[in-house]
Amino acid sequence: MTLAVGGLIAGAVMAAAPWSRRWLPRVIAGIVTLGIALGTGVLCIDHISR
Repeated sequence: MTLAVGGLIAGAVMAAAPWSRRWLPRVIAGIVTLGIALGTGVLCIDHISR
């Protein structure tokens, strides 16, 4: 649950930051950031649980 919340927060910050005037690149960057955060967290948890 903490992983999902952290990933959502990271993605939301990336999408909300005004680094581009266009909304589509910000949304795509937010989704990519969310995916990277969740993927890295899941791999870390999998590695620790072995």
